[in-house]
This record gives sequence, structure tokens and C-alpha cells, in this order.
Amino acid sequence: MEDKFIEPTVASRVKIALCVIFIIATYPAEELWGRSFMAFIEGLPICESLTWLRGIVIAHVLLFWLVGLLASSLAIQTLRSGEFPLPGAWVWFRTKVRTGWKAKVDGYILVIVALFFFLGPVVAWYFLPLDTIFFCWSS
Repeated sequence: MEDKFIEPTVASRVKIALCVIFIIATYPAEELWGRSFMAFIEGLPICESLTWLRGIVIAHVLLFWLVGLLASSLAIQTLRSGEFPLPGAWVWFRTKVRTGWKAKVDGYILVIVALFFFLGPVVAWYFLPLDTIFFCWSS
């Protein structure tokens, strides 16, 4: 059987480069904004700061679930098509398409990654004392 390859295009390289630049550029902004935001929260009364912390926890849980949704979608597409990377995927270099059992292994690894991102917040809620920031009892 002849090997199948995905060829990079200028558009896919530009998209990959823009994603990497965006991730690198947001880190310093996140660091700067995060520190000043946490300093703001520390200066608030306890029940008001808990409201802000609830929002932070909910935003991170939703972000985890979004990554899990993307990983599960990619896993389903990989297991259905039987090849990885998928047709039309963005690649930087000429990439050999894996088929057969190797693609199935990639698909099942993606299922495990998706389960981690779906169940991680649930397990964290169970094992960490996160319920204390969701309930503020005043006496």
C-alpha cells in the first residue's frame, strides 16, 4: 500500500503561526492581569471575594470542558475515518497519515484525554474543598 501524506500549505502555516503567536502573546498579559485582579479580590470583603472566585472556578471548568469537547470530537472523527491526522488538518511539515491500528491508538488516546478534561473538574470538586468558595455563611 502506498503511503499517504498531508502536504502543508501557506494558509495552514499562517494559521499555525498565528495560533502560536496568540498563545505566546497572551501569557504576559494574563500574568499581569491575573496578579492585579487577584490583588483586587484580596482587598474585598470575604463574601464579595467568594463571588469573584466562583466566577474564576466556573470559567476554568468551562475551559476544561471545552478542551474535552474538542478532544472528543477529534477522537470520534479519528476513529470513524481510521486515519490520523485527519484530511485537511493544519500541518507545518509534510506529515505521513497513520492508518489502521496506529490511527485507532491515536483515537483512543484522544478519548482518554477527553475523559481527563471532562472528569478532571468533577474529581477536583470531590477531592478538593471547593465547596467552601461556593457557599458563604454569615453569622
